[in-house]
Amino acid sequence: MSDNENQSRHYLIKENMRWQRIEWRIQHAGFVLLLLIVLAGAAGLFSKGWLSNQSATSPDARLSVEYERFGRRESNMDLTLRLKQLSGDSYEVRLRGPQLDNIQLQTLQPQPDEAWSTGDSLMLRWHRRADQQEATVWIGTQPQEFGRYHLTVTLDETSSVRFSQFVYPWESDMETVLRAASMYLLLMVVFKVAGRRTLMEMNSFDLILLLIISEATQQALLGDDFSVTGAGLTIVTLIVIDILFGTLKTHFPRMEQLIDGFSLILVEEGKLLLRKRAKKAGIDEEDILQSARSTQGLERLDQIKFAILEKTGKISIIPKE
Repeated sequence: MSDNENQSRHYLIKENMRWQRIEWRIQHAGFVLLLLIVLAGAAGLFSKGWLSNQSATSPDARLSVEYERFGRRESNMDLTLRLKQLSGDSYEVRLRGPQLDNIQLQTLQPQPDEAWSTGDSLMLRWHRRADQQEATVWIGTQPQEFGRYHLTVTLDETSSVRFSQFVYPWESDMETVLRAASMYLLLMVVFKVAGRRTLMEMNSFDLILLLIISEATQQALLGDDFSVTGAGLTIVTLIVIDILFGTLKTHFPRMEQLIDGFSLILVEEGKLLLRKRAKKAGIDEEDILQSARSTQGLERLDQIKFAILEKTGKISIIPKE
């Protein structure tokens, strides 16, 4: 047997190291991409976070607006107005914007003494206490459509702040079928990037991860629709997609190779000669010995003729005679 790890072997199983190397590159690039998405999400690129949280102040410093630059459709977004140098018997705030009709107010504190709408504006008025110089208004909004929102906040028709917010089409823009299809494809890509190591027997940490993923997936699949019809349509969609992928893999072998990968020989004639392969696949010698003990009752590496990493992520052991 050749010790060349880059050489495709055709004895016992048919390997394709060219495709295997492509798969490893995809996994490495995919991991970097997923890591960037996680970091961007944690930083607030998709909603709440330091990249999203912004503030703007009027030229006369009487009005400051704290807002979120990024949000998601039908998800709550916070708006804080800080008012200074108040005078007169009352103070008035105007919210104006061409997309104001697409915004629902979820919370408004303190409640205004008067509120009315006119054209593309929402007017809010509070009575001022005799000694009141400052005030803070907390507004919870929920955009109903995705896209860029241009808003202007004005205090007493003299101090203004203009700002914009970008609303992503997630979560509720996808109907049941599109949700199911999107989650199926997303999980397929994520597990492909994670590698076959994640498909091996689970430990306690893997079980916790699986439970968290299943709960998050359930919420993403159904959203606010908990009806029998919605659940049934989701299940049918997932099954149909799975059947379609199975049919495509049957008729297009390259698609099967891309999705399922190839079986890979890790041990030849009792020697872990293919350490680089095992390392790239996320498999170490203890994983191989554990599989050998549980399936064949073998204790040492030199008792193994071949150890094969299957497409399913399991390690097949062929003992020496």
